[in-house]
Amino acid sequence: SRTHYFVVGYLDAHVGEHRLFHCNSLTIIMDVAVDLIAFAWDESEWKILLIERKYPPFEGKWALPGGFVEKDEDLPDAARRELLEETGVQLQSLAQIGTFGKPDRDPRKRVISVAYCAILHELFDTQAGDDAAKAIWFPLDALPELAFDHDAIVRMALHKMQDMYTLSKYLRASGPLSSEAIFGFKGIVLK
Repeated sequence: SRTHYFVVGYLDAHVGEHRLFHCNSLTIIMDVAVDLIAFAWDESEWKILLIERKYPPFEGKWALPGGFVEKDEDLPDAARRELLEETGVQLQSLAQIGTFGKPDRDPRKRVISVAYCAILHELFDTQAGDDAAKAIWFPLDALPELAFDHDAIVRMALHKMQDMYTLSKYLRASGPLSSEAIFGFKGIVLK
């Protein structure tokens, strides 16, 4: 059997990238990150933007664009910055789709990630940078194995966006979407 702990504390200080949470005599060190799922319509199919990681952990593996939130940075601003730094793509309209925090999701340390999603009416040109070796649009029906827990993040984003489109509560796209694109998005099933 497992022992579960429920900790209530307060943010005490920032030490570099780390946030120190104190609760009586217990100190928990964790980082906050953002990940971004960019879905784009490419004439006849939906694609997703992935990066090939340049550094460990998961060096050479595919992942969502993302990274650590800076000390004085708002979460959506961090998502936009990471996307621009790693892929060269600049976006404004994002939707927060969830928070991911399994203790072992990052082998380096405890990391809580806030995921954002963007819907694009076309593929944007990419330019890998920062800690991304490559930035490539992949068809949703041909995704490679993903680093961290990014497969779970992609699945949640897809389901949430499909629910929004089914209910006609469209996330503002970067431009007009054809009825074929909207119908195609509703019908995507990941393997």
